[in-house]
Amino acid sequence: MTKELDEIWIRNCIKKLEESQEYLLTLLNGKEEPKKESKVWKPENNEGYFYIDEHSYIEYELWENGYTDLDAYEIGNVYRTKEEAEKALAKIKARVKIQRYADEVNEEGFDVMNIGEKKWFVDYNCLDNALGVDYCFYNVVPTTTCYDSKEKAEQAIIDLQEEYLILFGVK
Repeated sequence: MTKELDEIWIRNCIKKLEESQEYLLTLLNGKEEPKKESKVWKPENNEGYFYIDEHSYIEYELWENGYTDLDAYEIGNVYRTKEEAEKALAKIKARVKIQRYADEVNEEGFDVMNIGEKKWFVDYNCLDNALGVDYCFYNVVPTTTCYDSKEKAEQAIIDLQEEYLILFGVK
């Protein structure tokens, strides 16, 4: 696995060097710096996009830069393809199911914000391609679902394996 990680690192370094070389050549030639295309997609006027409606249906609209379009964009509910929207909907459903499960199994009064209390959570190890459990004494990421015991986190992997794999983008 180390060889694969080294190869990825080398490819990333080469890419950065190529980008730097292109930038320096642009400066030396006195040309204006090329504009980078935004990594965040926002439809142009009359361009089609998909979104998830209030009934969890995937819908298609033409962008008109109106309030509805801008509101959908603001909350991240604008997708280039139907497949992207379907994947986002599956993640939303998985996250809700996981959190509801934790709310049911955790002891009354379990406080994820209590720094002195151990919290267990499910993680995904990319090297092993496996779900596992770990713990912390604080909630690292506010959207992380925590359990009050290791056993409950391990049971969550059994009961909600598919949802966790969707949430981590593996499935």
